[in-house]
Amino acid sequence: MPSTDAAILPAKTPFPPKMLLSVSAEKHLLIGTNGEIICLDENFASLGESKTPFPSQITKACICGDFLIGVWIDHEILTARLAALPLELDFENGVGRDEIRINTKSQSAAAIHVKGAIWSHALTAEPLALTSIEGNYAFALWNRGVYFHHPDSEAIWARGEITWEKLSKYSRGNELFHLHEYKGDIMAWSRGGGWAVLSNENGDYLEGGILELPEVLDQVFYHELGGWLLTCGDSVVRMADLSTPDVHETAKLAGPIGYAVWDIETNSWLITGWRQDMIWGEQINWTSRTELGIHISKIEGAWCVLSNSGEWSRHLVQ
Repeated sequence: MPSTDAAILPAKTPFPPKMLLSVSAEKHLLIGTNGEIICLDENFASLGESKTPFPSQITKACICGDFLIGVWIDHEILTARLAALPLELDFENGVGRDEIRINTKSQSAAAIHVKGAIWSHALTAEPLALTSIEGNYAFALWNRGVYFHHPDSEAIWARGEITWEKLSKYSRGNELFHLHEYKGDIMAWSRGGGWAVLSNENGDYLEGGILELPEVLDQVFYHELGGWLLTCGDSVVRMADLSTPDVHETAKLAGPIGYAVWDIETNSWLITGWRQDMIWGEQINWTSRTELGIHISKIEGAWCVLSNSGEWSRHLVQ
């Protein structure tokens, strides 16, 4: 069991965190709730100063080769943009939301790009999901479909919407919300529990199905050894194989789940969320925490939780 010495814990983050992305074993990228970005070293210590190249909060982001691909949306002024920032260059501060609003009214919003981006494109529909796979990136747009592009934004393929007929009667049942790499191909998930595997080469439908879940699906975690961990509000569903969905386990937490990761050493899922940490192996153990956990990372051999306040603390250990 790791030492409880708090000396290894990183300092509090310089802004409230929203997501943490790994560039490599030696470098990470922290994104804040208002669009701030800062690089972190292998021990999650800040490198340099934070910058805000996006005019609004970043709603989706992924690391694609040497680039950060990010999305920002402003529903009030009906503006959304997808952009790529090179990771080898320093980030820069861009324009603020007020300037975007002014330029929208003057019909010149298309001229405003994310600061420092090698490309920045206006979107005609709301982006629902974004992921990277084998050096390229895939994204889904509301009522449009799924797209697969090179990092320079050149299209590889595009396909129409994925729908599950049985989910059409449910509000948002067919709404895609998550894409991820799966055995070299792309896997898409809907709020109603629909899933589909798409060919990495051309976007063709390979296989799919519908899961019976206790609530609307909001997060999906997968590990080749740990199988699937699906979160639905305060419920967590664990299954080894989607082809046998009746064989599953369900657990409940005090509130929504923030993040989960498979721990090979203990053969268990480590979960954090609404003022709780959980470890789910052969048995379930949990403990309370004062803040909301949003990410779990291993730091100097110990699993640690980043909370919504920016503080790091130890995850529950066996």
